[in-house]
Amino acid sequence: GEHLLGGAPQGTLESRLPADRAGDLAGFVTAARSTQRLPGLIAAFADATGSLEWLRTIGVAGLAPLRAPTPDVTLRIGSISKTMTAMLVMQLVERGVVQLEGDVNNYLTSYRVRGPEGEQLTVRSLLNHTSGLAMRPGIEVGCAPGTVPTLADFYGPELVGQRPPGNDFAYSNDAFATLGQLVADCTGTSLAEHANAEFFIPLGMHETSYLVSGVPTRPTFDGIDLDAGELAPVPNMEVIIAGAGSVYSTLHDMALFGAAMHGKGANQHGRVLSEESFAALVLPDESVQGLPPGIHPCLAWMRADVPGAKMWWHNGGWPGAKSEIGILPELGRTV
Repeated sequence: GEHLLGGAPQGTLESRLPADRAGDLAGFVTAARSTQRLPGLIAAFADATGSLEWLRTIGVAGLAPLRAPTPDVTLRIGSISKTMTAMLVMQLVERGVVQLEGDVNNYLTSYRVRGPEGEQLTVRSLLNHTSGLAMRPGIEVGCAPGTVPTLADFYGPELVGQRPPGNDFAYSNDAFATLGQLVADCTGTSLAEHANAEFFIPLGMHETSYLVSGVPTRPTFDGIDLDAGELAPVPNMEVIIAGAGSVYSTLHDMALFGAAMHGKGANQHGRVLSEESFAALVLPDESVQGLPPGIHPCLAWMRADVPGAKMWWHNGGWPGAKSEIGILPELGRTV
């Protein structure tokens, strides 16, 4: 394999694709790693059932000891977590517990949210990033392991938007943290416990959790930065805003998640959303303004127009980690 440091263990290459297509993918991944200066990378191409057709690991996944990523390594998926939180909310909508056009405060009991002039914020506005709960510069959303505050303590009695709600897109971690809290408040349990029982286990995703303590003990893809040409470990931090970005998973489980997208709310293990609720989840809202041409906001997901196809897409980031997922429904593929 290709490595930034000599002496690192070999990476992995597995493929069921024709040689020319496998070669194209390998070249793309190698170029992406170089362009984005990634110390290590794991990439896969799965079919609509979640079966891996192509897998590539290269680089470094840990420094002490020096090791390459393996296909079963535990990954931080960052803001891809938002797509899962959105599906948990849509389950509550489907069950009549929550209404998309309802005021968030009708369901949230841990703290209150409002616009800067006291405006009500709908559940839909939080899901499609039009609530005005825009990014707050200088607010640290990570903390040392074992010191995660409750969101009621983190936000205080009231979370106030940075701008009025409307049709303008303003990406929001606070919105999805609040949606995660809404799920917990409506169900009377923690977000992690509810997601495990109602989402991850039904989909066969036994290696996925909003908590690192909820995934099997195995090697993790450690946070590593490339600083001045040297590899350096990134201090491990827990995510305060869990609904926005705390999920841990594996490549295998993310392929099963992709299969549930292809199956319109279900994969071979079970169903978590009706087809009607799934359709509402991925329906582009053309009233939302402020995104580049070809990018259409859905609920949490973005629908991107790519050559020859449409793709549901999201990415994620956390210090020392980057993630990305693309669902190509017309082609029956997940990347």
